[in-house]
Amino acid sequence: AVHALGIDVEHFYGGGYGHRNIFRRNHVYEVGGHAIAILGANDTRVENNLITGVQIFGILVNTNAGPALRNELFNNTIDNVADRAIAIIEGQPADSLGLVPPNTRIQNNIFNNVANWAIYDQGGGTSVDYNLYWQMHSAVAFWGGTTRFTLADFQSTGQEIHGLAQNPLFALPGDFRLDEFSPAIDAGLNTNADGNNDAVAVVDIGAHEWTGPLQKVYLPVIIHD
Repeated sequence: AVHALGIDVEHFYGGGYGHRNIFRRNHVYEVGGHAIAILGANDTRVENNLITGVQIFGILVNTNAGPALRNELFNNTIDNVADRAIAIIEGQPADSLGLVPPNTRIQNNIFNNVANWAIYDQGGGTSVDYNLYWQMHSAVAFWGGTTRFTLADFQSTGQEIHGLAQNPLFALPGDFRLDEFSPAIDAGLNTNADGNNDAVAVVDIGAHEWTGPLQKVYLPVIIHD
């Protein structure tokens, strides 16, 4: 079944709720709307989630309901999205000094098989780096009012300097763990993790840390006469 919405956290002016939440290690799939939404809330961390089969947005950050400050989208794998993998819809006007508030940090995510944009940012104040892009069917990003069709074009804006445009090499079809030869291993920016637990403090890109090659299991063959 396709579900209308996934996980939402909301904050409306005067309510005082919805801040400082963590969404970690969820699998959100077959969603007709958005998989995870931050609606006006501050200091929200979305990390190590697997998002697959989404019709609109993988992750939505919307400032219509509040400022949506200092939110962090780290180490998610977003696959098979019919519209945008991450959408930053900045509906609030600039503050009294004319500055766009620092909204969202986007790091260490895998974007795979995305129909439109992996990153869609309407306003500014967002920082993006150390993400991996593969099978972008339209464009990598909408940034600064312009569609950025390639990773190199996106990097020309000063964002995504350490980003990768390579096959992430998932372990198996439908299994989003990393293969031992994946370029995502030890390719991220540290976010309080030890990468693949190999005593080298470099985090992997994506929702799943590589912990070693998949183990082969040999089952006995029984032949009946």
